[in-house]
Amino acid sequence: MEQERLKKVYILTLCIAMFNKLPDIAFPWWFKYIHCVIWISIFLYKVDGRLYKRGDYVLTLSLATIKRIFLTPYLVFFALAPVGWLSYIESTRFNMITRAVSSTLQFSLIVFSVTATAYIFRERLLKYTFHAMVLNYSIIIMIAIYKCGIIDFIQTGLVPFGTAATRLTDDLLSARILEVHDLTFAAGFFFIYFLVWYKKIKSHRMSYLLLSVMLLYLGYKRIELGALAVIVCFAIMIDVRRKRSIRVWNMVYSVSILLVMYLFLWVIDSGLLKELVDGYGINLMHREKTYIYMSRFFSMSPSYIGRGMAAAIRLNLAGIAEGVWMVMGHSEILFNYIDHGFWGFTFWIIYCCYIVTRQLQKKFGNDAAKIWMLFTAYAFITYMTDNTAGYFAFQISYMVVLFHVLYTAKKNPTIKHGWTAMREV
Repeated sequence: MEQERLKKVYILTLCIAMFNKLPDIAFPWWFKYIHCVIWISIFLYKVDGRLYKRGDYVLTLSLATIKRIFLTPYLVFFALAPVGWLSYIESTRFNMITRAVSSTLQFSLIVFSVTATAYIFRERLLKYTFHAMVLNYSIIIMIAIYKCGIIDFIQTGLVPFGTAATRLTDDLLSARILEVHDLTFAAGFFFIYFLVWYKKIKSHRMSYLLLSVMLLYLGYKRIELGALAVIVCFAIMIDVRRKRSIRVWNMVYSVSILLVMYLFLWVIDSGLLKELVDGYGINLMHREKTYIYMSRFFSMSPSYIGRGMAAAIRLNLAGIAEGVWMVMGHSEILFNYIDHGFWGFTFWIIYCCYIVTRQLQKKFGNDAAKIWMLFTAYAFITYMTDNTAGYFAFQISYMVVLFHVLYTAKKNPTIKHGWTAMREV
C-alpha cells in the first residue's frame, strides 16, 4: 500500500517538475529541483529499510556505477576550472564561479534523486518515469487544443514539419506549445530502450514504443530524428555482426564520436559553416550566428587549455547584452570545448565513450555495454546543436533508463532481452 502511494506521488511530482513553461506561465529555473529535494528527503526518512531490502549487492553496484559515470566529468571539470579562469583572467567574472557551483549542485541533485528513487522503486522506476512523461505531454496536448482549437491542433500540431517547423517566426500556436524540447529529447532514450532491450516490460513493449514515437513526432526535433536514424543503423550493425568483439565496436564507436565532434568544431572554426549556410540556404534557426560569434573565443589546438567552467555561456550572454543578434547556447559540444579546452574536451569524450563502455562490459556484460554505446552516441549527437546536457527530463531519463538496464542485466541475466527486437518490429 505504501509503495502504491509513493508511486502516485512520484509520477505526480515528476510530471509537474517536467513543465518548463506553458502559455502565460513561466516556471522559475529552480522549480524542477523541488522534485529532487522531495525524493532525496523521502529516501533519507525511509532509510530504515522498510522500503527496500538491505544487502542488495546488484542494486548497490548499479547505483554506484550511475553516480560514478555521471558525476566524474562534472567533478573533474569543476576541479580544473580555476586553471582556465586564471589563464583568461581578463574575461573571468564572479558570476562564472557562482554559475559553475550552481550547475554542479543542480546536476548532483538530479543524480542523487535518481539513486534515491531507484532504491525505492527498483526496476519499476523506468515505467513510473515514462508514465510521468506521458502524463505531462498529455496535459500539454489538452492545453494546445484548449488554447488553439481542435482545427489548429490538427492542421499544425499533428503536422509538425513544413510550414509549422518555422515556429520562431510564424503564428502556429499549437506547434509552439507542443514543441517541448526537454521531453522530446528525453523520449529518445525510451525509444532506443523499447526498441532493443525491454527487459521486464515485454507485455507492454509495443504500446510504450508507440507512445515514445508519439512524443518524438509531435515534438519534432530534426537533430533528434537524425540521431535516432544513426543509432538504429548502428544497433543493426552490432546485431548483424554480433560475433565481433565488443572491444572492437567500442574502439570504432569512440573514435567515430571523437572525429565527428572535432569535425563539427573545425567547420565552425574554419569559417566553412558560414559558407555552407550562405551558399545552400541551410536553416539552423539562427544557431549559426551564435556559432560564428563564439568561434573567436577558442582555437583548434592542443595548446588551447580552455577558459574554465561556465565561461562560454557568460561570453554568449555578454554578446547578446551588447546587441549581437544570436541565440543563447544551442551547442553543448562548442560550449564545452570553449570551457574545458582541447585536453579537457578530449578526456570528456574518451571517458564517456571508451572508458565507461569498458567498465560496463566488465561489470554488467556485453549487452549493457552495447546499450550504453547507443545511449551515449545519441546524447553526443544531440549535444552538437542543443543544450540537452542541461535539460532536466533528458538527464533524468538518461540515468533512469541506464539504471534499469544495469540492474536487470545483473539481477536477472537469464531473462532474454530484446537486443534482436528490431527484427520483430
